[in-house]
Amino acid sequence: MIDNLYFISDYIKTDTGFECMARLNDSHPVYKGHFPGMPVMPGVCIMEIVKTCVSEFLSIHLSYSMIQECKFLMPVLPDKDRVLKIHVDLSPQNQDSFVSYKINCQIFSADLKVKLKAMLSPKNDTL
Repeated sequence: MIDNLYFISDYIKTDTGFECMARLNDSHPVYKGHFPGMPVMPGVCIMEIVKTCVSEFLSIHLSYSMIQECKFLMPVLPDKDRVLKIHVDLSPQNQDSFVSYKINCQIFSADLKVKLKAMLSPKNDTL
């Protein structure tokens, strides 16, 4: 997690995965460089939020092993989109010696902001 950039809460289990909320810290220093005068949440930070949500929900450290599709449909503006609703559908996929998770994620504020289809696998901390 990028220190104090976002806070995740309100996990609700669904039939196919979960929903949660990410509250953005609109005064975080990352916005001073991305972009000056027009702060936008960096795409890599949005992807980090999703990975963190799934990792926390499953209580396992995960990392991206494949990104099938990532569409940033509208910018996430921290001063306007302070709270993001994150909807994740999870599908466990058996690998040789571990389970990966296929995810289908949608991120909303007032409207749809991001669509992400990816595979998350257990993080290898030995590298």
